[in-house]
Amino acid sequence: MYFPQLDGLRTFAVLLVFLHHWSLPDSGLGIVGVQLFFVISGFLITGILLELREGVEKGKATLMGSLRCFYLRRALRIFPLYYACLILFVVLDRFEIRETAPWYFLYAANIRFFLLGTFEGPLSHFWTLAVEEQFYLVWPFLVLLIPRGWIKPLLWGLIFCAPITRIVISWGGGDHFASTHTLLPANFDTLGLGALGACWRAEGLDRMLVQRISWLLLPLCVIEMVASRVFEGGRVFFTVVDSCAVAVVSLWLVLKAGAGFRGAFGSLLSNGLVRFLGRLSYGLYVWHMFAPAFLRNALSFSGLPAEWNGGPIGFVLLFGITMGLSLLSWYLIESPCSRMKGIFQYPSRDIPVKGTSRNPT
Repeated sequence: MYFPQLDGLRTFAVLLVFLHHWSLPDSGLGIVGVQLFFVISGFLITGILLELREGVEKGKATLMGSLRCFYLRRALRIFPLYYACLILFVVLDRFEIRETAPWYFLYAANIRFFLLGTFEGPLSHFWTLAVEEQFYLVWPFLVLLIPRGWIKPLLWGLIFCAPITRIVISWGGGDHFASTHTLLPANFDTLGLGALGACWRAEGLDRMLVQRISWLLLPLCVIEMVASRVFEGGRVFFTVVDSCAVAVVSLWLVLKAGAGFRGAFGSLLSNGLVRFLGRLSYGLYVWHMFAPAFLRNALSFSGLPAEWNGGPIGFVLLFGITMGLSLLSWYLIESPCSRMKGIFQYPSRDIPVKGTSRNPT
């Protein structure tokens, strides 16, 4: 099942990240975009895994065959662009990547930044890709191997584990975001709520939950998100509960988009250009932190004002550079590799399981 509006949500998620890194570094908008990505990922990946589990249980596929197809398809979607980017900068010796390359090649950037207690360099956003990859290494085995009745209790346990992890790290002296939020367990609330949303949708409970979230939790979570970013002393709330609040709001958006927003917002999410940008969001995210360096060099070489690397003009120029790089990588790397995924069709794909998706995850 394909959810067109989720591609639209990806566009807004990556725009929030752009605003944070290019224009509003103190806004906290970037983490909202990242956590929305995590909820979408948990939702879509778990939907696929539930479909695969259904196929195994009905004898339509084998466990090993399903896992093999899952990981091969994941590799074709994620690895080509990621490693092409890393190899390019290693060869060019840019951004001091040669000294830290093993961390990135092993998808351990989040662990590196946790140990440093801060972010470093234009590859710092790769911590989120490390978190997702570590999630992919563990979660498929749990969904496919543990008893079905254990999946949701396990998810609730993981969700509650996330704020506890952040509290323990904060009490231990890790007060920087790089310490409190970059390890996989610290992000189980966003990934876990997305996964829980897929379980609820598979059970036909998503519409009821959207209504309950709308009335009970959504207003409180929005208030918390604003308060933790505006008021002094909101650091404790940001460290402990902000990710949970963002996760709830993101889950509401994902479930609503899965059912289909109506009205003007639904039309916006369903717009062809918005959806296409969402399909490009992986490339947009990978390249956007390198755009400022490229723009500085271009402005210096052309003699144009250096201040064009900031402000509204800078944002437009940075977006243009990022968009150009993303289109190149989409047509030269991502799209050809994604087409190869057809070689590894899921053996149980003909089984219709409510709530699964074929969005480009």
